[in-house]
Amino acid sequence: MVIRICQLITELQPGGAERCVYELATRLDGETFDVQVVALRGGAFVEKLESAGVKVKVLDIGGKFNPLLPLKLRQLVKWLRRERIELLHTHLFHADLAGRLAAPKAGVPHLVHTVHVAERRFRPWQFAFARWARRRCEKIVCVSPSVMQWHSRRSKLPDECYEVIANGIDVDAFVRDDAARRRLRSEWGIGEGDPVAVFVGRLDPQKGIDVLLAAAGRLAEQGSSLHIVIAGDGPQRGRVERFCRSDAGRLCRYLGFVGDVTAVLSAADFFVLPSRWEGWPLALGEAMAAGLAAVAADVPGIGDVLVEGLTGVMVPSEDPGKLADAIETYKVICSFDPTNKVVAWTTWDTEGRYEAVITLKKSISGAEDGIYFVIRRLQGTQVVRYIERVSTRKFDDVRDAHFLDFGFIFDTPVTITNATVANPTVITATAHGFSDGDDIDIRNIIWVGTRDENDTLVQPDQLNDRRFTV
Repeated sequence: MVIRICQLITELQPGGAERCVYELATRLDGETFDVQVVALRGGAFVEKLESAGVKVKVLDIGGKFNPLLPLKLRQLVKWLRRERIELLHTHLFHADLAGRLAAPKAGVPHLVHTVHVAERRFRPWQFAFARWARRRCEKIVCVSPSVMQWHSRRSKLPDECYEVIANGIDVDAFVRDDAARRRLRSEWGIGEGDPVAVFVGRLDPQKGIDVLLAAAGRLAEQGSSLHIVIAGDGPQRGRVERFCRSDAGRLCRYLGFVGDVTAVLSAADFFVLPSRWEGWPLALGEAMAAGLAAVAADVPGIGDVLVEGLTGVMVPSEDPGKLADAIETYKVICSFDPTNKVVAWTTWDTEGRYEAVITLKKSISGAEDGIYFVIRRLQGTQVVRYIERVSTRKFDDVRDAHFLDFGFIFDTPVTITNATVANPTVITATAHGFSDGDDIDIRNIIWVGTRDENDTLVQPDQLNDRRFTV
């Protein structure tokens, strides 16, 4: 027996919820499920769904106060009844509103709703509607624990109303493509070793693209060598295009909407997502599947995907200054050696913590310069720091693509000299100490500090926990 399902969504413009609908409609077993898609408004995904053999109906309900809304709802009721829909699955608020009103009249026996984002623009009446229509919806599916907490706290619905089902990523579709990396960098006039940050997403206020542009302007003023690639489309496209043509946007390259996201991700060194709100961001998950660490806004949903200090770093939302500092820091880290991806640098060990990237030279023995970590471990109750060199080997699992082949511990406290500030918080310095009787110079230490109330740059919990002013 085939189960007849309708995926009802507000619109079919490119976006995360729309892509989830596409995946559900095309991946569910056709012998068990008959899936059709209905949208209140159309968009680019209509053609994509139809090309995949999915039936699509667009109701053309546009605007907030459409006088044809009652007529369109009656059309939806008739369509649901005619198609004998057994399960109505709604996505995004306006589709949920229409679905909860139409399903009982059409005799649809089962209804579920997916909450895709912790929507900052939601109003109290929208949560009141969720309480009022509770008995019309069997389950509210949230794409992350943060989204569930956000929705339940505001709607005051009990936990048994919810299920958390995270978005899925087809990791095989985002395997790094080295040939595409070389080709795109050549087309863009970017060298193989030049640092590249990438944003892929809808150009919408939600995604904080204006915050990224402001941060890019600050980096341009500071003379950064970073390249910022922006891919996507949306209502703020004109603003992005104008900025990229300006002197302030000289670090940025706008690609428009791209079909081959994997190639663009392969050409980059790290991902940037300065969103104002999220749910379980597909773009971030895809970037991580492609082997990229991320600089992302600290908003609900992102922390369910990104592990702070391991797969990226989070910064306050809507703060271009802190975003610029974090981006510049990742640029410095990634620029040491493009073959050593930062995702491997920050996930090599679950017990030690990466603190800095350095180049090291042993003054007496004359060992060659190399790329090293400053690693912090907790041995019992004692904090131990040591340095290990990065080497490379090939494995099927990218997470094990790099390893550390030796290490040593300083015998004496480290002396910090020649400290300079590359930007307001990124510090470079030279350290000097002894290890196993050898005189060790550590050059080009790089880390992020903070400034205290006296505008003194603080080096927190690094090497010998030293505070100094530069």
